[in-house]
Amino acid sequence: MKLPHILEPLKGRLVSKPLWYIYEVIEAYGIEVAEIKFPPGQKGVYYKDSNNRVILISSLLDQYEKRVTAVHELVHALLHESSSILCNFNSTWEGKLEREAMIYTARLLIPEDKLIDMLRMEYSIYDIAEEFYVTEDLVRLAIEDIGIGNLI
Repeated sequence: MKLPHILEPLKGRLVSKPLWYIYEVIEAYGIEVAEIKFPPGQKGVYYKDSNNRVILISSLLDQYEKRVTAVHELVHALLHESSSILCNFNSTWEGKLEREAMIYTARLLIPEDKLIDMLRMEYSIYDIAEEFYVTEDLVRLAIEDIGIGNLI
């Protein structure tokens, strides 16, 4: 799955950047970002109405989870705005959009060439996550996405 044209300007721009920088990038798209206390298990949400575009991030998450969630919700904002209502009614469609958003999040936060190099040098998933300030789950997804699981 190739990175969509609308996400190309973000390629390489978010890798290992601090959370505040990612929030500034999101705000440059005219989307407000706020951290609020969500129930456990809820990480973030993108909301749009006629006057507002907002990404809400759980204040209970650690910095790595907030980075991943912020980029994930930005991907939804840029790619899936017209499909948000459909997600409420069709769980199969919702699952497809969530997976797509996570794959693109991994591609934006973990450079494929560096990931391959680190795996060849036998870095652990934990070490790779630390290097790119992301979650271990996102590293696993990136490895699965590029089909190099045999390197670990």
